[in-house]
Amino acid sequence: MNKSQKTSFCRIISDLIKADSVIDRRELNIFEKIKHDFHISEDNLKDANFISFADAVDNLQSLSREEKEQVISAAQEITIADGMCNKDEALLMLALEYCLEKKSRASMIQVLHPGLKMENSQVMYLEKYFDANINSLIKENYHKIENSMRLAGLSFIYIPRITEVYNETPEGLLKDVIKFLSPDYVDEEFDKIVNKLKKMSTSEFCEEELCKKLHIDDANFQKPALLIKVSKTITADNTYDNFLRIELKKNFVDEIVQLNYRLTSMLNAEYSIVRNIFHTQDRFVYDGIYKEVLDLCLLREAERSTILIDPYHQKIRFPEINSELEVPRAARALYVLLLMESARGGIDFSNPMDWSDDYRKKIQEKYKHIYKNFGGNIDETPDIELSSIRNPRVSNIRSAIFNLEDQLMNTDDYQVHLRHGKCRIYIDPSLINVISQDGNKIPLNQSKEWSRIMEL
Repeated sequence: MNKSQKTSFCRIISDLIKADSVIDRRELNIFEKIKHDFHISEDNLKDANFISFADAVDNLQSLSREEKEQVISAAQEITIADGMCNKDEALLMLALEYCLEKKSRASMIQVLHPGLKMENSQVMYLEKYFDANINSLIKENYHKIENSMRLAGLSFIYIPRITEVYNETPEGLLKDVIKFLSPDYVDEEFDKIVNKLKKMSTSEFCEEELCKKLHIDDANFQKPALLIKVSKTITADNTYDNFLRIELKKNFVDEIVQLNYRLTSMLNAEYSIVRNIFHTQDRFVYDGIYKEVLDLCLLREAERSTILIDPYHQKIRFPEINSELEVPRAARALYVLLLMESARGGIDFSNPMDWSDDYRKKIQEKYKHIYKNFGGNIDETPDIELSSIRNPRVSNIRSAIFNLEDQLMNTDDYQVHLRHGKCRIYIDPSLINVISQDGNKIPLNQSKEWSRIMEL
């Protein structure tokens, strides 16, 4: 394992230990053994606080088959160290096993916490394009699927069934509920929301609610899939919801049976409380899957913005939302460096000691010139090769971007990510502009001054 993979492994083991809200001495003893066997360092433990569970699992997918089996075995040992495995632990193990198994059809998705309470164990059927075969199977077996999932402690979200319930709800009651929950909307908007709730398809839900509001890449729904909320990660500077995505085969019912079996076989004498709450002519159930779908539909859409680098005022602006990146100079310079280097795949900070002298010199030299452009003394430029210098600046950036989530569409695109050992920002380069020497706004990649820095 390289440094980044060891850090990711630490995040996974840490989340498993904390999942049941009890830290047992036996778990800590096994953790000490794991640290020894996998050569885990204190830096790995510290860096694990900066990544999500989803990113951690994603980083381990490049391991060899033997290494993946060792990771799963160690995780299983931690999970049953205290003599039992509860549902939150089982969901994490389920995600790890699905993603690391041979010929995996699964992947992890992280969502910057949207301010909505989304319960673990929600299972959504999602598709970008209507699949007649799978939808027919779901409708024919809906009650069987729903009941089997409920007995496994899962909640099945099938959008056509949700819209049926909304259509059965008296329109006056539905409109009054929406007015009560979102009094800032105007009357014309209430009618639009009611109409959307009653006519929404699965593909529309994916595009309008998940992609536009939660900023999930629509590439995840090119093929029919299940999306399962497995956990929430609180990192040093952000909070994320972690979802397991399982691409479906044609035999949907068998997939559900397999999913339920894999989950329940991990549990030790755990039972699920199945709640039976129903809508009536005078009652709207604001709970569980109905609450989450409605809350998503009521969530306002943020606005996409360009990034404007303004060295003459020493600022990084988001003009369309009239905001700026409010971080210290050293963090601003690092953000611009990452914007520039992300076009080339990002910067590998996983093991700077392995950098060649030439690469080390180039990265630091670029950073020095950017730091100077933001008004800093070039001779006092911080050394970003050192994690003790770099990580606090990354934390500053991530917190500042997180604070813009209510205004900025696709906040995750503007965020600093650590994936596969590379530190990068996934923003479209066409959205990055700079103020030139003559005071005009031009694309960053057309600026001669900044191109000279990029080519250092």
